[in-house]
Amino acid sequence: MSKKPVSKIHALSDRALEWLILLHSGNATEWDRQNAHEWRARSPAHEKAFAEAERLWFDMGEALAGKPLETVKPRFSTAKLSGLAALFLLAAVLPFLGLDDYFFSDYRTGVGERRTIVLADGSQVLLNTDTAIALDWNEQERSITLRRGQALFTVAPDPNRPFSVVTEDCTVTALGTVFEVHTERKATRVTVLEHTVKIEPVSSGVQALRLEEGHQTRFGSAQGFEPVSAADIERIEAWQRGKLIVKDHPLFEVVTELDRYYRGATIVAGGRLPDLRVTGVFPTGDRDGVIAMIEAALPVRATRITPWLTVLHE
Repeated sequence: MSKKPVSKIHALSDRALEWLILLHSGNATEWDRQNAHEWRARSPAHEKAFAEAERLWFDMGEALAGKPLETVKPRFSTAKLSGLAALFLLAAVLPFLGLDDYFFSDYRTGVGERRTIVLADGSQVLLNTDTAIALDWNEQERSITLRRGQALFTVAPDPNRPFSVVTEDCTVTALGTVFEVHTERKATRVTVLEHTVKIEPVSSGVQALRLEEGHQTRFGSAQGFEPVSAADIERIEAWQRGKLIVKDHPLFEVVTELDRYYRGATIVAGGRLPDLRVTGVFPTGDRDGVIAMIEAALPVRATRITPWLTVLHE
């Protein structure tokens, strides 16, 4: 029997605990609290995971406060408490360092890096920039949690063990060989290059979708499925070669996408600039070259404030 539902629960539970650690760290901003609230409201499954994390946090807090274990009814032995306290402290710091997804992953790429992973069954995973995955491999299933980023999966056939990719929004199960999954803000984009996949939303009451070869869609718990459209194969082939192909997109979207490949940030000043339309092929490994191309093509100038911050302005 497949354990795919358990994989979904584990992914949500991990994320719920990360939110709770952040909210209790003393460093949470109003923006953080609002985003945590939105995450909880995505689906009943998200709310359940958060409630279970709160109960775990409450038990842990009382245990660490020194109350008798029989009144706390914790799931931990006294000998484990100091180790757990250190673990919670470490977990509270990791999100601020941007390392939480990497710390809990099996394979990862840095900013601007691409990496091909060959798994034990012969399947291959091509990780794009700033991507992290965790494996849940057993005799019943082959499950991968895409904690962040973008990856292309080439699946080795195994009729006895389904191959699935789990994100916060959905589970994508391979019914063929080659597909891409990209975690975006509040949604997951899936593109099928060969054969078919099944997309099962985490949200209860939302029907699963079969996505055929040569098509793509996005799913978010808040907005549901976007209409299925033709796959942008050229885009996928481009990032494998270190290129970004842009066709009539607003400047702020292009800059946001390009920033995934570089350390630091590029800010587009207000006014009309964010909506200027951009078309071109940009090298993802040459930040200065990209900025020069944008300056040459559009009525904008670039000012580098620090090595990690560039502002595009008139």
